[in-house]
Amino acid sequence: MSVSQRGVARQGGITLQPSVLMDLAQTPGARDLLARFPFSIPASTLGYRRIVVPPIPEKTSRAYEPRHTALVHNLTDLPEPVGEGS
Repeated sequence: MSVSQRGVARQGGITLQPSVLMDLAQTPGARDLLARFPFSIPASTLGYRRIVVPPIPEKTSRAYEPRHTALVHNLTDLPEPVGEGS
């Protein structure tokens, strides 16, 4: 028995660490599996991040500060203990 449906597609995504994907490629038989899926390994940004960043614009800082203060006050008003398992 065979079933045919038109216009049906399945889609999904998996996020792996680049080293996991590279190790998988070295596993016997895994190349057949990897050949069935498109994937990419982006270039590492390690060591290329900007150390000196532009300052936060004053307008953004003014909008952020009262919201951040309110969040901190709301968190300090919570009953103790706060965290995992509470």
